[in-house]
Amino acid sequence: MQIQSKNFSIELLRIIAMIMIVTLHTLGQGGILGTAAPNSPHYHLAWSLEIVCYCAVNVYALISGFVLCEKYFRLSRMINLWFVVVFYTIAITLFMILTTRVPFSLNVVLDSLFPISRSQYWYLSAYFGVLLFSPFLNIVIKTVSKETLKMVAVPGGLFLSFLPTLFSTDPISTHVGYSTIWLCVLYMVGGLIKRFDFCAMFSRKILLASFVLMVVITYISKIALIYITKTFFNIENECNVLITYISPTIIISSVAIFCLCLKIKLSQTSIRLV
Repeated sequence: MQIQSKNFSIELLRIIAMIMIVTLHTLGQGGILGTAAPNSPHYHLAWSLEIVCYCAVNVYALISGFVLCEKYFRLSRMINLWFVVVFYTIAITLFMILTTRVPFSLNVVLDSLFPISRSQYWYLSAYFGVLLFSPFLNIVIKTVSKETLKMVAVPGGLFLSFLPTLFSTDPISTHVGYSTIWLCVLYMVGGLIKRFDFCAMFSRKILLASFVLMVVITYISKIALIYITKTFFNIENECNVLITYISPTIIISSVAIFCLCLKIKLSQTSIRLV
């Protein structure tokens, strides 16, 4: 019964994260962010939604670690995922070619047949790497001690998040989150949250307040940096310093909403907050 309840919480989290990802794509690829007039109500609303939803990709990686950290590695899991991706890619490509929205070419065919290896979907390509390394990541999750975690947490946070964000560098090639390395880090964080029951350390109010605070800080930093660069340096810049997957504020907001949803215990007949 407990396992079933946790599964319902994870499904709720997946639904929320997917809604956020759809919102991100609508705002970005849909052109809303690019066409909104600076400092207009639409601009502030659009970027507020962007920042609220930006944690979604990190959340999905956390879910993977939480769910898979105690499961055995199965090659069939990777094969099944590959077939699903290829099926939909071929179907969509055929539709686009038949409707003359995409010209027929060898590269288009190869992209549809090998979407993972040709990085047509960055997350899936990176996620395949996570699945490949998951047996070794699970060993670390199962055996690492709290003392070791405390020693690694500070330098890890510095090199993975704070320093790259502060100096706009990429010392260990996380590609600001668009990489297997970053998803592996989040996978381990999700697994460690489960192993040490990290979410139990915080109340729902603290988690919700943390999420809201990180969103506010990220938003204010963007508006303030735009004003400073424009006023004092006469430079037009979007100033998205904290709006990356590896940003400290985005990481904290990701963990906060992750734990907050896990505290909502769902069953087929009831919803209970813990």
